[in-house]
Amino acid sequence: TAPPEPAKATGPVTVPGVIDFNVAGCKPEYPRASLRNEETGTVVLSVLIGADGAVSDVKIDKSSGFRGLDNAVRAQLMSGSCKNKPGTVDGKPQQTWTKVQYVWKLD
Repeated sequence: TAPPEPAKATGPVTVPGVIDFNVAGCKPEYPRASLRNEETGTVVLSVLIGADGAVSDVKIDKSSGFRGLDNAVRAQLMSGSCKNKPGTVDGKPQQTWTKVQYVWKLD
């Protein structure tokens, strides 16, 4: 006889929200002082996205090494000018935390 099938997970299916920094209004402006000092780095953030796609909280998980860069991306996310894709739980929009990283680099 065939072995019994493993039990399927019955918990809710959660899909985190998505932040796309390439969308108009999402890309933070390079802080002038950081540009002058040629500061670069990657900021890792946890972002709470509401069911409407609005950001309601931002935590910096890993600093870029420069407070100005960290604060600029955090302020941009909190500004509300960026429309994000909300996360879902069982297909319905829900408030979810999502991890995102932003890379500051000089062109």
